[in-house]
Amino acid sequence: TKANPELKKKIPALPDVVHSTKALSSNMVEGESVIAYHRNSHGFEALTWISTSGNVISQSQSRILKAAECSIDTPALERLVKHFELVERCVEYAEKEAAKTGGQLGSSSSARYKTYKMLQRYYESVKNTLFDSDVLKKTIDEVYKFPLRETAREMINRRLKLGISDEELAELTMRLREDGKLCLVDPNQSGSLSVPQIICSMGIKISN
Repeated sequence: TKANPELKKKIPALPDVVHSTKALSSNMVEGESVIAYHRNSHGFEALTWISTSGNVISQSQSRILKAAECSIDTPALERLVKHFELVERCVEYAEKEAAKTGGQLGSSSSARYKTYKMLQRYYESVKNTLFDSDVLKKTIDEVYKFPLRETAREMINRRLKLGISDEELAELTMRLREDGKLCLVDPNQSGSLSVPQIICSMGIKISN
């Protein structure tokens, strides 16, 4: 977006499942592969990098983003023959990982998991006092049932790094919920599992 500000408008308008392919660079020892950006059935977004043999190379965001990095004039290549098959493998792997690391609330390091646990702890400390409110209970319930909005997740992560207290987090999340900015609320979902969603993918192949 620094090289081309127009991308700030174009990227959000791209359809889901959009894909591209770039050339394998000489210093990339991982070989031909596919990177998938997707949302699992619990509503959590993930980046997965998989080799053409079906083995996971990495789920490290920084490493994957470095591998996917392109200059503004990087040419797009024809996709790998197994591109969609490998994207499917990425999604399957992420689903298995989600089941192992905390299910609906995500891993213990996720903003949603930490938020839920801190709100629960705060609720226990104020239960049956003047600070015990229906708004707090509804906020906790919403965080448990629905994924955080991206802006809310980023804001909460920043505050967590600065050492926000349970009370301050409760005030923040209740305010975000009141403004409709806390969670992606789907009344038809009510916390149940949804279908995994492919957002986009990048193939990396040897150019002829």
